[in-house]
Amino acid sequence: MGDPRVEAGLNMMPGDDILFSIAEMMDAIRDATDATGIFFATKDQEHYRVEVCRSYPRIFLRGDRLIRTRAFPEFKPKSYGRQPSYASMRQAPEVSNRYLESELYSVGPIKVEVSTDVEVRGIQGVLNLFSTRASLTNESSACALVKLLALHIEAAFIMRSELEGVAHKLDNAEVAASRDTLTTLLNRRGFNQELGREERRRRRYLSPVTVAIFDLDGLKTVNDRHGHSAGDALIKRFGKLLSEASRTIDITARLGGDEFALMAPQTGPQAASVLRERLELVFKEAGIAVSMGFATDEDGTQTTSDLVILADAMMYREKRLRHSAIDHAMRAG
Repeated sequence: MGDPRVEAGLNMMPGDDILFSIAEMMDAIRDATDATGIFFATKDQEHYRVEVCRSYPRIFLRGDRLIRTRAFPEFKPKSYGRQPSYASMRQAPEVSNRYLESELYSVGPIKVEVSTDVEVRGIQGVLNLFSTRASLTNESSACALVKLLALHIEAAFIMRSELEGVAHKLDNAEVAASRDTLTTLLNRRGFNQELGREERRRRRYLSPVTVAIFDLDGLKTVNDRHGHSAGDALIKRFGKLLSEASRTIDITARLGGDEFALMAPQTGPQAASVLRERLELVFKEAGIAVSMGFATDEDGTQTTSDLVILADAMMYREKRLRHSAIDHAMRAG
């Protein structure tokens, strides 16, 4: 037999070390009873879907569906002393023509079986030890071993479920830590992560990329005149406009305060110029004054981090020119 982790066919998920131990216990029980095989399957509508099967030769693989009515018919349990109430054994000759069947494979005739139901948090399943020989070694302890394994499976599934829940919460926390709570856009941390991903992708598949930095003009005036709630509303409105005016592949973020950013993959100088014109029109129609800076790289000479610095410098240059023009107009008036 090979590594249970491989032959059990289990996906790598939180708690799988526990599930691997199920396969190892199955091997121990099969060897102790000299059974043909043992499997655990979960209920799937009118069938059972195999989760783990340990047999020699390999009979059923994870995901195989067993026909429920033929695989697990009703039978009268055979008593073996103080056997558990829910672990039952049956024996030939009354089942001498019985086969275990999946859509691709069948094994039999089955002479002896030990079977028990397993249910964990609404998931119904069956644990089945079977043999094509007329008897099992250590028949008197077979039911006890199956019961022990059933308890282990229940504990494993509960722990796996809890670990998956923890992993899900951690994923949610990771997403939350990368999002701006006011606009729901990425924050600086999330934007930097996306910059890193794009840079790693460009190392393998060189393509143009454009980065833009935006700064709202007059946010302080709005806050001073109308209060911070009005300022927050302006920030949210701008973030919504920026997101809606961008493509699905573009990455938008609020870096902090009144500063926003956009990364446009696969966007060269010409496409960046079109993007800028579109955004200028959107913000003008919305009556929002904003300074913008764009930086593009086509041949990989500049990293995405370099582009952020360049775009930021271009944005501040535009802001200074705008303010100079306003001051000049006021003095001239």
